Amino acid sequence: MNFELKKIKGNTVYKISLLLIVLLILGVSFVSIRSDSFIEDINSTSHIKGIKASKEWGKVYEDAPSKELTVDYIQKALRDYASYSDTVKGELNLRKDYPGVLDILTKAYGNYEDSLNDINGVEINEVDNFYARNRQVIKSYMEEKGFSQRKIDKADNYLKKIKIPYTLSYVKPWINLWKAMTIVDYFLCLVAVVLSSRLFSLEKEQKMEELLSTRKSRAGLVIGRNKVKAICLAVTQLYFISSLSLFLIKVFTTGLSGMGSQIQIEYVFSIYPVNFLVATVGHFLVGWIAIVFVSILAGWINILTMNTTTSLTISTVTIFFPLLLGKLLGELQGPVSKFIGILPINNIDFIKNIKSLPAYNLLGIPISSMAMGSLLAILVFIISFFVMPLIFNSKLKK
Repeated sequence: MNFELKKIKGNTVYKISLLLIVLLILGVSFVSIRSDSFIEDINSTSHIKGIKASKEWGKVYEDAPSKELTVDYIQKALRDYASYSDTVKGELNLRKDYPGVLDILTKAYGNYEDSLNDINGVEINEVDNFYARNRQVIKSYMEEKGFSQRKIDKADNYLKKIKIPYTLSYVKPWINLWKAMTIVDYFLCLVAVVLSSRLFSLEKEQKMEELLSTRKSRAGLVIGRNKVKAICLAVTQLYFISSLSLFLIKVFTTGLSGMGSQIQIEYVFSIYPVNFLVATVGHFLVGWIAIVFVSILAGWINILTMNTTTSLTISTVTIFFPLLLGKLLGELQGPVSKFIGILPINNIDFIKNIKSLPAYNLLGIPISSMAMGSLLAILVFIISFFVMPLIFNSKLKK
């Protein structure tokens, strides 16, 4: 396997890709950090940006009257907001004195798909049902969209496990990290396609297949298996390096504050009972599985065509076109949308996935598209590990 790995890493494309990944990591990290902004004075329009802004927001949350989003705390915030005749100043004051509450309320008291523009219509006595409302909204939405009762019950079981009251903290740096990881992961998918598109055709294009065909009858099996292991290891190393780099940049610039907060303080109607740290680990795992799947799928196309250019063209269209088609189809529940939804490459868009509902069935058990896609990727990998070497060996004999 080491020999096959050296061939991949010795490729000029790999070296260029490594350089581009480093530049992309630095670029998205800079943009993510600079996206944070903080207004020092509610009577001023001047903004602080970057790391300093994140630290200022961290202090605001630390100095807040409560670290927990209780119903009493929400009601107190609404009373203070109502005391301002100028709604703009009222909102700015609310963000400073009761950080996080305004954004949560506009999302929680909108509908499943759209937030409120403001909280003027939210009555103080209405928030008594704050922690029951998400279950009601999600249930109504799923019934409207025609989800089965079993899927509705599954979603409700997840919702019951969410820890309440929510822990308030500044979590935008975590969301910025997820967005940065998503951008880098899509680029890594492209790199995986390029590297896998010459995985099996290399020997043929270098006129080495005749020499290899004279070796022992099972030599092709060993070489083929080593190729599969090598490409998976190569993209895994790139993925680990890039993800770890993004995470360390986040830790060194904004720390780990907010890691224990429930994701519902940002994604109110997410059904998953996890905090930001656990969700980040989940992002890492499903992204890794997706990128390995992409390399295997491109490898399949290469082994069937045995031509780098043809393989690269077909792989790019096959892997990335469904993403575009999925965006165009949106939330439609037809068979095409269902099929596109389970393609593992969709798991890279993690924010979309943590807002998803259990829309699929596996042996009668409702599961999300993220889980279904990951299981499909693992199954394809297991089959490919045994079948691809057999095909490569047979092609060498011919």
